[in-house]
Amino acid sequence: MQPNQTHLFRELKAKKAKFGFESSLGTHNFMALSALLQVALRGAVPNVDFKLDSNSYGSHTDIKIYTDHANLAERIRVLDALPVPDMVLLLKGKNPYDEHERRLLASGNTLTP
Repeated sequence: MQPNQTHLFRELKAKKAKFGFESSLGTHNFMALSALLQVALRGAVPNVDFKLDSNSYGSHTDIKIYTDHANLAERIRVLDALPVPDMVLLLKGKNPYDEHERRLLASGNTLTP
């Protein structure tokens, strides 16, 4: 992960849905994006609808996530505010986003209000 990167996503003023998020997909952040989305989608409303778009420009790929569900959008925001995990931790099979959610649940809180 790039040392100065503090967020994986930037929020969009979405035209395709109520909420939108964009990120660049690369070898340096692929596992972190996957870990974040795994936790965000797991706790979202059952049967949540979202759209995933991607655009490639040579070796550069951007992904965009669109959804009308405020719950999913808020889960992405909360997880994205956490420090970007170290690649070594992710390679060891540890998901810091998952661990953060477990700590919140143990204290009686959730990722969303």
